[in-house]
Amino acid sequence: MRRLGFGIAVIVLLATAGSFVFAEIWYFDVLASLRLQLLIVCAALCVLALLLGSRRTSAVLAAAVLLNGFPVATAALQSPPAPPAMAAHEVSIVFYNTARRTVDLFEFRAFVRARQPDLLALTEVFAWNIADIRRTFPEYPYSVGEPGVFGAVILSRTPIRDFRIHEHAGGPSGRTLEIRLCGKLDADKCMALLVLHPPPPLSADYHRLRDRQIMAAAMQAGMAGEERAVSGRVAMIGDFNLTPWNAVYHKSLEAGGLADAFAGGPPHSTWFSTFAAAGLAIDHVWLGPGLGVRRVDIGPPTGSDHFAVYAELALDVDLRW
Repeated sequence: MRRLGFGIAVIVLLATAGSFVFAEIWYFDVLASLRLQLLIVCAALCVLALLLGSRRTSAVLAAAVLLNGFPVATAALQSPPAPPAMAAHEVSIVFYNTARRTVDLFEFRAFVRARQPDLLALTEVFAWNIADIRRTFPEYPYSVGEPGVFGAVILSRTPIRDFRIHEHAGGPSGRTLEIRLCGKLDADKCMALLVLHPPPPLSADYHRLRDRQIMAAAMQAGMAGEERAVSGRVAMIGDFNLTPWNAVYHKSLEAGGLADAFAGGPPHSTWFSTFAAAGLAIDHVWLGPGLGVRRVDIGPPTGSDHFAVYAELALDVDLRW
C-alpha cells in the first residue's frame, strides 16, 4: 500500500514538473491551468501521508506543493497597476462572456445598474441578440462589434472614435476588436480598448491559436499604447481562456508592456465557480502604463458559466461626455 502511495506521489510530482517544463505541449499547459487545484490536492495528500507515517511519500508530495505554491505565492505578492501621475479621471468597464445566453437577465442587469460602467464589452453574442441588448441598455447608444461565439461587441455611453478588427490568428476565433475613445475637450488624447475571445486550449491546434492570438493582441496593445494620442492608455480585456499559471500569460504581458488589473491579493475565479479552488481565472483586464486601477470586482452568477468582470480605471483625460 505504501509503495502504491509513493508511486502516485512520484507521478504527481512528475506531472507538476511537466506543467512547467513542457508548456508548449497542450495537455501539460491545461494541467498548468489547474495550478491552484494541484496545490490543494498535493497539500492534502502530503498531510494524509504524514498521518499514515509514510515519510518518503510525504517528502515527494511536499516537493510538489512547493513547485505549485511558488507561482501562486508570487502572484499574490504582486501589486496592481498604480494610477499614473495626474490621473484625476476615471473610466469603467464591465466585461461579460454571455455563453450565448441572453443578457436580459435580472442578475446581470442589476450588476450593470449597480456599477454604472462607461463601457460594456460582451462576447458570445449573436447578431440577433444585438437589438435586445440595446433595448436592455438604452443608456449605451454607441456600439460596434463582430457578433459570434468568438466575436466581441462593445457598447459605450460616449461616442466611439474609431474601431478596427485585427486578424491575429486563423479562423473566426483569431480576431481582436479594438476601439478608441477620446476626450470631449481633449480630442487628441485617447484610450484604446482591445477585446478578444481566443479558443479554449482543448487540442494542440486550439492551444497554438490561443497562444498566438493572445501574444499578437498584447503586442498590438503595446503598439497602440506607443501612439502619441494614446500614450499608454490602453486596456486589453476579454475571456482569454488563459490562467495566470499558463506560460504564455507572463510572456504576453511582458511583450505588450502590460500589467494585470487583478494582480495581487488571493486567487480568484471568473469561470464555473465563484470559489477559486473550484473555478479558473480566465477573464482578464490587462493595462498599459497610462492606466491605473481604482477598483476591480467580479459579479455574481448571472446565467452564464462566466462571471462579469468590472474594472474602474484611473487616467489623465476625461473620456466621459
